[in-house]
Amino acid sequence: TQAHVNPKPIDDVFSKEVYDTYLKRIDSGKRFLIQEDIDKLDLQKLELDDQANRRTLEFFDESYALLVNGVARAEVVFNDIIDTHNFDFDAQEMLELDSDKKAFAADEEELRNYWRKYLKYDIVQKFTRKKNIQIEGLEKDKQYQRDLLEGKADPEDEEKRKPTEEKTDEAMLKEAKEETKENFTDLFKRLNKLRRSDRFETYLSAITNYFDPHTDYFNPKA
Repeated sequence: TQAHVNPKPIDDVFSKEVYDTYLKRIDSGKRFLIQEDIDKLDLQKLELDDQANRRTLEFFDESYALLVNGVARAEVVFNDIIDTHNFDFDAQEMLELDSDKKAFAADEEELRNYWRKYLKYDIVQKFTRKKNIQIEGLEKDKQYQRDLLEGKADPEDEEKRKPTEEKTDEAMLKEAKEETKENFTDLFKRLNKLRRSDRFETYLSAITNYFDPHTDYFNPKA
């Protein structure tokens, strides 16, 4: 007996699913594209099937140009905020981290506000980890000294131990901000190294995944 596999048709359902998958992969955190960009791409949302049949790349070409511009715009925003903004760490703010529950920024001002909140959140997270590690380390130091007095610890171990350095909140906050800057600077360096062929691989993988979720497209590296 022969098994007959009916491949999914290349139709509007194909277009919608490939569009959604691809968009999620190129800007999953909604940090680069703004609604104006999405409005432009939406005009071709139901044309991906026709373009696939014609073997043309109008949608991909436009998405690539918009993404390159969006990454460059976000990098300018990031550098300006991290270098010049005076974060108010006492002010409580809401930040939606689930990208499925948030919309793309309406405009560049809203995008900037998102980046400001996200960078503040990232700095606070790093600061909190540092603070907790220091508190735990200082408590261990105190416990060790108590154990020494009670004869429960070996005095020779004291030479090998590295006591916890007690830093001010201000110093730890400064370190946290520097680490956030370094991390995102590295991110933008990686993004700027991506070639058109790398982005095209993402687009083709969105297509192949539509037909088989376990199949990805890999372009031959030069």
